[in-house]
Formats: sequence, structure tokens, C-alpha cells
Amino acid sequence: MWLRHATGVAESLLGLAATRSGVTLHPTPTTLDCAACGDTVTEAGYLPAVERDDGYEPSPADAVCGACGFTALGTAGCAPELDDVTDPATADTLLYVRATDDGVDVVRSKA
Repeated sequence: MWLRHATGVAESLLGLAATRSGVTLHPTPTTLDCAACGDTVTEAGYLPAVERDDGYEPSPADAVCGACGFTALGTAGCAPELDDVTDPATADTLLYVRATDDGVDVVRSKA
């Protein structure tokens, strides 16, 4: 129980750091649909993107929800790698994102 709580706190702090550091998406998608199951991403998911000088250019068509990322694409319950989600030739970063009322917020990135 303590580990789960500590992890949640760490994820919250990472989310604040990403938001405060000026992580931006160009364009910012308002919603994401999972490429694996077709459902709308309502909580958290993975979004491939290309890193640019002024932020990230996302590839919403290749987004996956958190559930599919861990069960269908990731290895044995681990978060997926970029090449699990999309062709690495089309994106260079995998963003972990949370769906909000205002669109999508970047929690962290993984190159």
C-alpha cells in the first residue's frame, strides 16, 4: 500500500514538473482514441510524437490507452516502448499523457 501511494505522489509531482516546464503539443489534441481498442482515452495513455524546438508534434492516430499499453503492447505489465506503439521512423518520443477537461496534458516523455 505504501509503495502504491508513493508512486502516485511521484507521478503527480512529475505531472506538475512537466506542466510547469512548458511542455507543449503542436497541435494539442482535444481527445485521443486508442489505436489498439478504438476506445476514447479517458484517463491516461501513450502518445507518440516528434520532438521539435518549440515542443512536440503528436501523432494522435497512433495513441493508445493506458490499459492497452500495459496489457496488449507492453511487456508483461510494463509500459510500452516507442516501437511497441508506432514505427520509430515516424516518431522519436513516447509521451505519457493524461486526459483532462481541456485536452491532453503531458506527464512525462520517453525517447
